[in-house]
Amino acid sequence: MISKATQKNWERLGHTNSLTSRANKLNSTKIFIPTEKIKDISQTKEYLDILNNFNYSISQKLFLTAIVLIKTSSIKDGFELLTQNKQLYKEILNLEKIEYHPNLEIFSKFDFSNEIDFLGSVYQSLLHEGEKSKKGSYFTPEFLIDTKLNKDDLVCDVCCGSGQFLLYFLKFVEPENIYGFDIDEIAVIIARINLLLTSKKEFIPNIYHLDFLTSNINYKFDVIATNPPWGAYFDEKYKKLLKKQYPKLKSYESFSYFIAKSLELLKDNGKLELILPFSIINVKTHQDIRDIISQYNITSLVNHGKVFKNVFSDVITLKIEKSTPKFNFNYYLLSNIEKDILSKIEQNNNYLEAEFGLGIVTGNNKKLITKNPPSLFYEKIYRGKNIDKFFIKDSDEYILFDKSKFQQSLEYEKYKREKILYKFISKKLVLAYDKEGILPLNSLNFFIPQNFDLFFILGIFNSTLYNFYFQKKFNSIKVLKSHLMNLALPKEDKNIIDITKNILNNKSSLNELDEYIFNLFNLNTKEREYLSSFK
Repeated sequence: MISKATQKNWERLGHTNSLTSRANKLNSTKIFIPTEKIKDISQTKEYLDILNNFNYSISQKLFLTAIVLIKTSSIKDGFELLTQNKQLYKEILNLEKIEYHPNLEIFSKFDFSNEIDFLGSVYQSLLHEGEKSKKGSYFTPEFLIDTKLNKDDLVCDVCCGSGQFLLYFLKFVEPENIYGFDIDEIAVIIARINLLLTSKKEFIPNIYHLDFLTSNINYKFDVIATNPPWGAYFDEKYKKLLKKQYPKLKSYESFSYFIAKSLELLKDNGKLELILPFSIINVKTHQDIRDIISQYNITSLVNHGKVFKNVFSDVITLKIEKSTPKFNFNYYLLSNIEKDILSKIEQNNNYLEAEFGLGIVTGNNKKLITKNPPSLFYEKIYRGKNIDKFFIKDSDEYILFDKSKFQQSLEYEKYKREKILYKFISKKLVLAYDKEGILPLNSLNFFIPQNFDLFFILGIFNSTLYNFYFQKKFNSIKVLKSHLMNLALPKEDKNIIDITKNILNNKSSLNELDEYIFNLFNLNTKEREYLSSFK
């Protein structure tokens, strides 16, 4: 399935064949070998040709392939070796059993000991393309998996298929710490067999056949790494179930639900690593999941181009940490000049510490705010629209401060202090100096710096350079406390303090401040010209 926006782009670019083939995939009975995954393609093709000459079901063919993988010299040996590992024997018997026959000795010549997840490769080769497309299920090229793990991590692939990620995890953690879930029962059996074959241990694999999106899972993981289904088919009944369980998601894009559920199952500071289509970054349909991801810290985004066989989309790996956000999607898609400017800013490692306060939430502005104050006890209240950079514009609205009548408010004295006001709903940084201690409405928040001079912070955050920095780093329509505390700052500079005070006394300008800050960060002529659009 593709979005309408993607369809229009493909049509505009002349990729009509892609549209046709994509639509046909859902009903396709075509079978193809996952050649990107297999090391010895010629041997595999010969094996599959012989295997398909036997009148066995898919499950029986996989049973036989498991025997081939554990044999020593003959297929008969393989059948006998089943009894030596009780758990492996139990798992293989979950497939449809066949009895030994001398004709099967034709498979004794094959050696797939150098292949990874050969059982899964055979399963992929036996499935019709339409079945895989409906599930949004395709194997993952090995080079895309680069998860960093500690030996004690509890790690999971939430749609594990035949266990490709799980086998990778096995290089770093004990098999008992590896978990996997999948809705495909045969794939789960294969994954369990794979883990037992590769680990050569007698244990019960933590790999379960279930619907990850709708099941209650009582684990919390250090790391979840997965290639979730893209564009999987959901019928109307299932869509209603998803709508109820994931009310913030509207697109019915399968990978979005896997991301949302995975984030829920991470421990604090846990890591989620995903293989996704590039469209998650810039297609309007996926704004719902981008809003969820933006609550967490993106640590890496890499575009690999077109790497999946028969899949048109570019592929990215996205890594997310379950912690306070520091970067957004756009931060990883910058031009060279933008990267150069940001690198000069982020060479600094000082950050704001401050007391933050929210503006008053009345709960009923129409009732509690007036332009005709009935008594002298009413005082002016200010909104985001009442401030520009550095300065407060007069307000013609009044309120009687009575905390008991407000939905949310600080104590009166908290507002009556010298502070920095900032617009909360804004794509840009807009901060003003409040000397008098005004009352702000909730579109106007405030803070009082603790580790920097107030006028230094007021000046540098209002500068053109830092407006660029804020927009490129967060790409947000809201200015959050976490944003302001994650902007790297230089050491406090007395000249910035003096220029800021002069601006407030109408003795200087933003241009003078900008030029000084450009010099402070050693920006070249091209970089300064580029920043002019951010004033």
